Amino acid sequence: MDISLSILPVECVILLAPRVLPSVWPVRRAGLFFVLLIRVMDRSASIGQPPCETVTRVDDSNLATLLFNGGSENDYDDVNRFLPGYVTDHRMLLHRNIWFPNHIETPERLSSILNLCDQQGLFERMKKIPSRLASLEEIELFHSKEYVQHVASFEAMATDELQKASSIYDSVYACQHSFTAARLAVGSLLNATEAVLMKRCVNAIALVRPPGHHAMLDAANGFCLFNNVGIAAAHALNAFRLDRILIVDWDVHYGQGIQQKFIHSKQILCVSIHRHEFGSFWPHMPESDWSNIGQDDGLGFNVNVPLNVRGLGDADYLAIFHHILLPLAIEFQPQLILVSAGFDAAVGCPEGEMLLSPRIFAHFTKMLASVASGRLVISLEGGYCIPSLSWSVSCVVRALLNDPIPKLAGLNVPVNPYVVDAMLSLARRLKPYWKCMGNLLSAVNATMTRANQKPLTAHDSVFSAKRTDQTEAACSTILETGHVSNQDHLTNVISDIEKLQLHASKNGISTRGRVDLRVDMVAQPYGDFDVDRLAVFLPEKHWRDAFLIQSTLANVSTFRTRKKDFSRCIKEVEDFAQSLLNGVSVCGCLITEHCVTNFWNMEREVSATLANSTACNVLFVCLSSAMVRVERRSVGQLKVTSVAIPFIHDATRVNHNILDETIVHPDCYNVDLLWSVPNPTTADRLFIFLHFLLPYVTAISPELVILNVDLDHPNAKHLAPSLLSFIVSNFLTLANSRLLVSANVPTVSYPDKYIKSSLTALLSALAGCDMPVDTLLSNKLSNYSITMVAELVYQLRTVLPTLQSVLLPVSLIDGLPVDMNLWFGRMHRPRPLKILHDYFCKHLKLNRADLISYRTWSTKTPCKICSNRLGNWVCLICSEVFCDSSVNSHREQHREMQRNHNFFVNVTESSVYCYLCSAECGYRSY
Repeated sequence: MDISLSILPVECVILLAPRVLPSVWPVRRAGLFFVLLIRVMDRSASIGQPPCETVTRVDDSNLATLLFNGGSENDYDDVNRFLPGYVTDHRMLLHRNIWFPNHIETPERLSSILNLCDQQGLFERMKKIPSRLASLEEIELFHSKEYVQHVASFEAMATDELQKASSIYDSVYACQHSFTAARLAVGSLLNATEAVLMKRCVNAIALVRPPGHHAMLDAANGFCLFNNVGIAAAHALNAFRLDRILIVDWDVHYGQGIQQKFIHSKQILCVSIHRHEFGSFWPHMPESDWSNIGQDDGLGFNVNVPLNVRGLGDADYLAIFHHILLPLAIEFQPQLILVSAGFDAAVGCPEGEMLLSPRIFAHFTKMLASVASGRLVISLEGGYCIPSLSWSVSCVVRALLNDPIPKLAGLNVPVNPYVVDAMLSLARRLKPYWKCMGNLLSAVNATMTRANQKPLTAHDSVFSAKRTDQTEAACSTILETGHVSNQDHLTNVISDIEKLQLHASKNGISTRGRVDLRVDMVAQPYGDFDVDRLAVFLPEKHWRDAFLIQSTLANVSTFRTRKKDFSRCIKEVEDFAQSLLNGVSVCGCLITEHCVTNFWNMEREVSATLANSTACNVLFVCLSSAMVRVERRSVGQLKVTSVAIPFIHDATRVNHNILDETIVHPDCYNVDLLWSVPNPTTADRLFIFLHFLLPYVTAISPELVILNVDLDHPNAKHLAPSLLSFIVSNFLTLANSRLLVSANVPTVSYPDKYIKSSLTALLSALAGCDMPVDTLLSNKLSNYSITMVAELVYQLRTVLPTLQSVLLPVSLIDGLPVDMNLWFGRMHRPRPLKILHDYFCKHLKLNRADLISYRTWSTKTPCKICSNRLGNWVCLICSEVFCDSSVNSHREQHREMQRNHNFFVNVTESSVYCYLCSAECGYRSY
């Protein structure tokens, strides 16, 4: 048996069955192997192995000897090439302002980062990339020769000459060491880029200064001498012949240097999220607005998201990532992602005046990594509040190491209307060039139509986007409590992260990521069971040796009853969930037989058990269902959110159990919708995930996520492994990465290739190795998925303000949006959830049999008058079906003729329209 060592962690022991475990796993087929990975506590033999450029394959007879004894130098692939890399150089600390020592771009910016990461032991877990001086030829890939020579002349200048030479530029200083430091910054980033592209490491960060994204062709600008990221992009195009490079600039200042260089190129997609304030914020450039989308061949490849208000928080930036950046990145399919990572939008920075928590940058990094396939390079730019800067960078480094992503809170709040206006204006401008932007606008218009509002036209704005005294006053109020002037707020934010890292260290999970894999299968007495097909062989391109897969083979018997199987599976999930909550494992995967699981029964049983645990917010997600269901209920003190999305459509999984406790608590709600997307494509599933599922699960901030995937269903083959990997990777940003994936696999007669690909996708994503996303947009998006997202957002509009504010923009009152004051007053406090409908109808009682009967009737019967089949309502008096005001208003016409027909039920929305209440209400089942 040939096994590539690159697919196996060097901290693992491989046991071969049936020779090792003949009594544990009944095997009826000779020569059957099962690979069991068990953690070895002693890591000394796996560290410090010298590089080896070729993958060594060994015979299984020598495998155990090699692993127990450490092997020879040539027996292992280079372990470090599966680690993230970092590069820095202490000589860059020599760059300083001589005539104004208190300048905010100070050497302490870099030294504080290095000290904190070193104290946390982060660097020792990464591959050190050597730094170097960039050659003049490399710098001239971006800058003019005359300008490079001018900067080189700084080395021989006196202090007064340096001050005079710097004064000709905007916001620039230099000293005798500046040229060397700038060359080191460029050369270090070039080395990091080359290391990633040559697969010497997986992702990398360059901790360099001076920053670079403002530097232009022949001019220094904004503390920047050479454009580090711009030179790296030009070098990648020139030396590696890349066709598609994505540059993401999340620095709070507009990076004009990069955009000016590549504004004519379609090979570089530049996305910049920056403070603009209608041109009043530095660098005061009109081209930093959303209307500047490139020129000539580069039309559509220059993307600006201008932020026209101060005090923005995590929810605002996440909306931009979910609805703009991630869709663009997936459609662009970059071969390399470069990040101009400025941290001046973090809380406390006097330059940015924003309120981003340091941990949000870990989320940014993880989301970009999910589409980068190991080709993500991050370069330090701005950030001038030392505490928030150093902690923000440490969070980014931990994300690169696939440590648990810190949980965010307070995300279920309205997105700032100025941000929404910029997003939708940008989407309209980019619509001719990017399908995903047209799809976003279609979802907005479909949601507004569903809410009986006029769809946005090409010239509409969400509201009057202009500066007002009220806006300025509200911003000032926010910054008084969240700005650097209030050190208590900054101290609290940093303290939260310190406590989180300390807790992780005490539980022993900060130094190594770990995927806990558990297998619970039974050999069927009626046929052969190919256990070797279940063995997880991860290709080297999807695996990183720095992370463990700790596998446990559950005790099984040859013959068990179905009831015992179900009880055993529930117990396994409960134990698994407790181990995640207690910090024993970071994340995990439970592989079971298809016959032992039922999602809704499992959800009820596990919720009842977890009600006695320390968790207070648990999320269950099922990708196999017959209909869409979103439910939030209370079990004691535990809040349970369940989402069923038929990415794998299973007509047999219909849940008719509407429990009383799901709708009697004011924080609870229930929405059922028919799955109206026939033959969904990967593009349909991706659209629903990006614009509904991911924002929704992010907003509720769970403490534990349990994801159920039925790989046994015949329709499972339509769920692309790359999409499965993308979903799992982004779910790891939730709940401190406490994610349990329950995968149901068949016991016999299953397609070997698909099951192996799907399990590889699941486990590699859990281990931090994301699959390429080049197949996610291979199909056309259908209008049905757009309508489905619109209906979901409309139904959840009162409990999901973060999505409602984007896809159902607020109307105007005196030039300001209705929710503007609500946004200005939120200050990181989550708004309390409201019931889906304002109150229950007190005039109507439905029993469960009636409810099921009307569900079947309304979904199959057209409107009596116009034959419309969408959004219909059943009259509970005469049982006739009529369309509502969004179609032809035949429900209202029927009510006018029959004045005593006061109740109409739309069971796909779990709601009743009561004419006695004059409102759409919730209903109780009896």
